Amino acid sequence: MSADLRDRTDEIPELITTFIGEICAEMERSDRPSVSADVLELLLAYAWPGNIRELRNVVERAIVLCDGPQIQLDHLPFERMRQPTPTGAPAQGPDRIPTLVPRGDSAASADLADPRKAEEKERIIRALMSCASNQTRAARLLGISRRTLVSKLAYYGIPRPQKGPHPLDGLHDQK
Repeated sequence: MSADLRDRTDEIPELITTFIGEICAEMERSDRPSVSADVLELLLAYAWPGNIRELRNVVERAIVLCDGPQIQLDHLPFERMRQPTPTGAPAQGPDRIPTLVPRGDSAASADLADPRKAEEKERIIRALMSCASNQTRAARLLGISRRTLVSKLAYYGIPRPQKGPHPLDGLHDQK
């Protein structure tokens, strides 16, 4: 049996189901989202250089970002999944996937009347809360760099978490 997940794609759907169950239990989340056909297609096509651990991280991030009954493409870290694999070949992934992280947005403050921006702010807050305000882990869950997360915190006016007891307590009430 090969150790590479890319050689065992037939196991991916079962692994995803197992991870969803485990992660939802860890998060004390009663609803267990399903995976859309597009998401499953992308996950099966990806080379998985990080193997099972990377798959679990991708599923965990998707669950954190998913607040509905089904994990969709916008819950996946597609930018990272399109980066070149260790073999130098580009990782497979649909080019049609939109990015939720605005680039080069020079607005001094976010226009939260835009539902996508309001949703992104909410996802950032949820990711920080689920990671006990650890910015590095939250950025990883969101599929962005820590530097991008810090920029987004400033853009959305979210206070940067400091070491200490739960700096985001009460932030949810400030919307």
